Amino acid sequence: MVDQQSSSSGNPYGSTSTFNRRHVSSYQPHRSTGTQVDGKCYEDAFWKQKPLQGRKITPADVITAYANDRYSLRSGFFLQNLFLQNIPNDQRKISPDQVIQEFNRAPDRNNKCQLAVARFKAECCLRGLPLNGQQVTPDAVVKDFPDSLEGKLGIARFKEQCCLRGLPLNGQQVTPDAGVKD
Repeated sequence: MVDQQSSSSGNPYGSTSTFNRRHVSSYQPHRSTGTQVDGKCYEDAFWKQKPLQGRKITPADVITAYANDRYSLRSGFFLQNLFLQNIPNDQRKISPDQVIQEFNRAPDRNNKCQLAVARFKAECCLRGLPLNGQQVTPDAVVKDFPDSLEGKLGIARFKEQCCLRGLPLNGQQVTPDAGVKD
């Protein structure tokens, strides 16, 4: 087997390509700036309860780090996890409305925001957690899923959970074959 490696103009930070007769793989080493840390790093440090840049990370730090990220849903998922685990942000409980607003903050590419909101509402319904002071009904959850392959899969998974928990849908108990039909 022949391996050939090359680096673009001898640059130590350039990409390295390897050819082994089957495929070419490109490896681009991570270049650290040393000063800027992204929201995901803050979030990882928070959940692992490890210091970052010499200090303990709080939920507010993670939310601030995600503030400029307009295209990712990570900040919404972070708030969702805080809400579902009953972890406060600056001594205040996270509300379901905050989670939904955070998901809707990003542009909705390919219905990803709508899908995230529907999944969050499904989780609230299954856990018996209220939204806007009212219980979330299974019927309302099903209506919120987008008309896409991911949405149909989300509905099928939700119906499966309704069946397992005995929650009615459209006024009727969900049967095990209801998810299969969809």
